Amino acid sequence: SQIIELENQISDLETLNDSNIQMLKNMVRQLYMFGENPGIKIILGNDNVSEYDRYMTYYQILAEQRKEIISNIAKNQTELRNSKQYLERKKTELSELRTEYDRNLGSLNKERTQRKFMEDALQSNINNEKQQLKKQEDALKELEELPCPPDVHQKIMDIIQKLR
Repeated sequence: SQIIELENQISDLETLNDSNIQMLKNMVRQLYMFGENPGIKIILGNDNVSEYDRYMTYYQILAEQRKEIISNIAKNQTELRNSKQYLERKKTELSELRTEYDRNLGSLNKERTQRKFMEDALQSNINNEKQQLKKQEDALKELEELPCPPDVHQKIMDIIQKLR
């Protein structure tokens, strides 16, 4: 979302920059229509001082606006360049984070696979041990049920108790 905001900000700055450049072009066109040096034309072309003063005020206002527009264009272009550089840095950081994420995810999946393999092997060993224990218990029951002399029977029972 931060990248989208930056792209929107860059688009807004480009639009503002284009608008300011268009205004400057219009002002330059108007000055061209006035002639090469409108200030001198105004001074030499008027006998009336109050009219001269009014034209000079207009000319000064236009010059100040032109200066402000040029300043805004320069400022917007600097801000636009900085925003584009910042956006590129953020895209690079995002790409690096994505690469690291993918690498970590790969390692995690590998570890999960190894863990599953180990769990399966352990469960297989447990099942084998249970089967062996069951066979031994069955064999002991068979031994307990065999007819034998009482003293041998007692020795077998003692051994069985020790094994349990």
